[in-house]
Formats: sequence, structure tokens, C-alpha cells
Amino acid sequence: MTQDAYLEKLCHEAAIRRYGSITPEVQQRLAEEFRLIKKYNLAGFLLLYHEVIKLGREVMIEQGLSDSSLTLEENPPGRGRGSSVSLLIGYLIGLSHIDPLQYKLSLERFLPSDTMNNVPDIDLDFPRSIAKI
Repeated sequence: MTQDAYLEKLCHEAAIRRYGSITPEVQQRLAEEFRLIKKYNLAGFLLLYHEVIKLGREVMIEQGLSDSSLTLEENPPGRGRGSSVSLLIGYLIGLSHIDPLQYKLSLERFLPSDTMNNVPDIDLDFPRSIAKI
């Protein structure tokens, strides 16, 4: 499976868990985000963050700070902040706890449609309790 295909699979599965189905609004936003991610070749970059988030979750579970019965979407170990929270894909892979559709956050600030010279800036914070490990 390509990185793009794997990221799309993760997002579609998470969208169904989050929204109950892939609504037209979710489908439209994901299509636009995937178009830009392919344009800028960012699937691997986002999957790397997803792996860091999964690792953080494993550590929190091992330390008794999180319940393993909760999904990543229900209890993400870290919190994205800044313009990255406007990314629906980030919300679906556990990068952010903020639903950009609910708050009508613009994608343009994080993934501009015209040009991007550097990889996007993603700030990811973890609770201090897992930082001691």
C-alpha cells in the first residue's frame, strides 16, 4: 500500500468512527486535503506524526494514564495546536482534538493551494506526565 493510500484508509476508517459515516461535507474536505497532500508529497510526513501519536498513546497506557479501551480519536495522547488544527486529516489521525469542520477552520493557512516552500509547521504537545519517561 502506498503512503497516500494508507493515509486515506486510516482517515476513512476514523471518519466513520467520528461522524458515523462519510458525509458529503467530510468527503469534500478530505478530497481537497488529499489533493494538496499529494501535490506537496506530505503523506509520509503526516504518517510519521501518526506513529509518534500512537507511541505516545502506548506509553500513556503503560503508565496507567490512559484507558486502552478508548480509541485514539476518543483520547489522543497529544494535542496539536496552531494552524495544524485546521487539517481534518490531522483530526482523524489523532494529531488534533479539534474538529475543523465543526469550527469551520480554513485549510488555506495550513496547506496553501498555491505554493508551499517548506513542510507545514505542526506543534504537538504531550502531557508532562509522559515526558518524564
